[in-house]
Amino acid sequence: MESNFNFLEGHEFHDELLRAEEYLSTDHGSCAGKIRLVLENAVKHYYSDVSHLNIRKVPIEHSKHRHPSLKDLIDCEGFTDMIDDNNIIASLHEMRGIGNDGVHKLNYKKNKLVEYLRGIHSFLKRYSFDILGKEVFDEFDHELTSVSSNSKNTEIEIEAIQVPSAQKERKFENELKEVFDKQVINDDKLREKLKTEDKTIVFFSAGITELMGKIWGRVFVNFSYLGDEYYAVKYFQNEGGAKEKFKIGKGKYESIGLYTMFEKKHSELSKEEVLKGTYDKKLNLAGDFPARYGTPSLLLSKLITEIGEYFRLQEMTVKVEFKGHYYKKEDSKFRNILEVSVEDTPKDSPFELIVIMINPGGSKPLSNDSSNWGDSPSLYHGVSCKPDDTQHQIVKLMELKNWKKAVVLNLFDKCNVNSPEIIEHYTGSKNKREHLKESVFHEDRRTELESIFKLAADNAPILIGWGVSEKLSKIKASIFNNVLVPTGRQIVGWKTKDFQFYHPWPRKRDDIRDEWPSVIFEQLKNS
Repeated sequence: MESNFNFLEGHEFHDELLRAEEYLSTDHGSCAGKIRLVLENAVKHYYSDVSHLNIRKVPIEHSKHRHPSLKDLIDCEGFTDMIDDNNIIASLHEMRGIGNDGVHKLNYKKNKLVEYLRGIHSFLKRYSFDILGKEVFDEFDHELTSVSSNSKNTEIEIEAIQVPSAQKERKFENELKEVFDKQVINDDKLREKLKTEDKTIVFFSAGITELMGKIWGRVFVNFSYLGDEYYAVKYFQNEGGAKEKFKIGKGKYESIGLYTMFEKKHSELSKEEVLKGTYDKKLNLAGDFPARYGTPSLLLSKLITEIGEYFRLQEMTVKVEFKGHYYKKEDSKFRNILEVSVEDTPKDSPFELIVIMINPGGSKPLSNDSSNWGDSPSLYHGVSCKPDDTQHQIVKLMELKNWKKAVVLNLFDKCNVNSPEIIEHYTGSKNKREHLKESVFHEDRRTELESIFKLAADNAPILIGWGVSEKLSKIKASIFNNVLVPTGRQIVGWKTKDFQFYHPWPRKRDDIRDEWPSVIFEQLKNS
């Protein structure tokens, strides 16, 4: 039978989607129910099969249970980053809603359901790449949806499709609980491995595929980690836009479709030779754009770095909550503190670490609710927010020290990802004196700062990561000498010279990023 979903033949979703196409002409509610069923199971497979999507770390915003809802799973930053297509994410949310309606037997026009079939088709092409290791280039064929079939549905089958909404939701919740419980076991196993086995990533052979038609070539590498064999591939998604991506999976790259599909491919290459540039001019990866989009040596170097970052995140087996305290003034947005706490830590537990950075960057609440923003700095209005690479560095340190709770302060509260603009705002503008009141360290906010310190344990150290900009030297020196030293607390940080301390995640300094947690840990251990 001709179908838009024949690329999934042999997969558990194939028959369900064939039925969805059949029901398109006979039973709109059942068609919607089938789409929703496939959506649920596909999202669930992401969280059960992709190691870095740890269901225990998903922020729970729309569920009354220990485990997240389907909406939470779709909204999770790791999932949206992996799909990397806002149109697909929006389509998933729309299908999530229509599936719920479908089990109630509401009526939908056929052309609307066709759009949902198109949406699940786009998502499952991505699923095929991510989960099945098979790249699909088939476009959705609208003509195939106009074919009617002689449906042989029995009453029993129809009843099974039209299960009551509450019963259906319970089934999905139970399935998610199984994924959640499995993740608990996997996290426990990982902890034991991290204690007993060498965490060194050992790289073996590299592989390169060459340009094939409009599909750019790719760089592969085989390696082992904690006794398991893995492969990784650096590729370009939507080659016209040249969006650089990478994928990690278990096994060897020679056996996956992402490698075998190419006509010109080269395996068992020396990693060292590739990195030296031996193949940079010999093999064609990106047509006329190798200098712009990367040679084999550059792409393999990036891939090795990303593999290291990937597994460092896997080693964070605890679920951590991030609560930011946000406020607005006119058109500007601010955050005065960020609380970082391990799941199930009592709210009244003291902070075990005080971190001081330059400013909150692009930090923002997870939801767009206007109630997330106060009118002034507060210590009692924390809302869930997205973590970034900097905060993951703090979490790594907390894991090393077995700390459960930390607080992040900043030299300045203003949210802005552009550090030069922040520095100019507080040092070069005509209103800099007034702007400096946007710092919790300003003398007018001393009571607020003292209240924060009182919420910390007596032995909680101060960790400085406010960067090395010398334009802020006077401000840093004043805060260091007049505010931090008088607290009597231990002060740590990766110091370059007086009052200058490396940021935990400095741009373009992979060497600092890699070593930062262990450098700070050693300072704390030797104190």
